[in-house]
Amino acid sequence: MLHCNEAGNGYPVVLLHGFCEKNTCFNKQVFLLKEHYKIICPDLPGSGKSEHHISTSIEAMADAVYETLIFSGIKKCVLIGHSMGGYVAMVFAKKYAHILDGFGLLHSVATPDDEERKEKRVQAQRTIAEKGVVFYARQFIPPMFKAGTAESMIAPYLDEADTFSAEGLTAQLEAMKNREDHTEVLKQTVLPVFFGIGKFDSLIPEDKMLQQAITCKQSYAAYLPESGHMGHIEQDELTAKHIAHFVDGVKSFSGE
Repeated sequence: MLHCNEAGNGYPVVLLHGFCEKNTCFNKQVFLLKEHYKIICPDLPGSGKSEHHISTSIEAMADAVYETLIFSGIKKCVLIGHSMGGYVAMVFAKKYAHILDGFGLLHSVATPDDEERKEKRVQAQRTIAEKGVVFYARQFIPPMFKAGTAESMIAPYLDEADTFSAEGLTAQLEAMKNREDHTEVLKQTVLPVFFGIGKFDSLIPEDKMLQQAITCKQSYAAYLPESGHMGHIEQDELTAKHIAHFVDGVKSFSGE
């Protein structure tokens, strides 16, 4: 089972963190949403308080999330993943759509890594092996925020760098590098799909997010006009508001 933070007693909303994060990255959304929903934030394998497994893959992460939710008695939910968590959400939607009323990608894509991105994953693994997690995280994290973001906003996430394990991050990089293309899942699903889009996202440009959104039968575009790749932190209240609107719409559609 994965370690989870849970709060609230309403309709279940599952939030999956990204790479170089743990479930506490959603603390502001938990605070803002727990009055109306049951917010479930797992630590994905290799992050936070969840153990790293040698067989870590995006599919294995999705399986672990499913097993954790079933163990917790969750029969239906909305699941939204940030970045790497979005890759997990795509696999989850492919394999376990029967417990979803909707799912979402927050600064994430259904497509696999291209060759250039794969090579960057390998380079990241080398940097972690040669210079350590703290050095790597301090190079990796700041560019995910909009240029000019106050250091005071970024600093808490840099300070967490020494809590990550080299083994966990290396395995997650390998899992992301080897993930499959799930574009057809977006095209075929009848579930509503949430897209969290940062205007200044340097990793996943807004036009790529919008192109994904128009392939779906039902999509919700949550536009974050002052965000880079970290909208849940950079525009935490607006992100929470968009999640609430999406979940309420999904509940109405599903008859909850």
